[in-house]
Amino acid sequence: MSVKFRLDTPQLTAEDKELMDRILKLAEELYDSIDMAPASQAREQAVLKLQESVMWAAKSIGDRR
Repeated sequence: MSVKFRLDTPQLTAEDKELMDRILKLAEELYDSIDMAPASQAREQAVLKLQESVMWAAKSIGDRR
């Protein structure tokens, strides 16, 4: 997310960055698996919900500050 849209960007600790990296890595792996499914509205929804879950996970990490 661009800083211009979030002025209160929290400073993440090394532990928080490590956790976020782990979440992103797992999300990328899951995305790659979902992307193998036949193109459909359901697949698009799965991708959208995955993106949403990563967003909420990042927010929960940032809100700990």
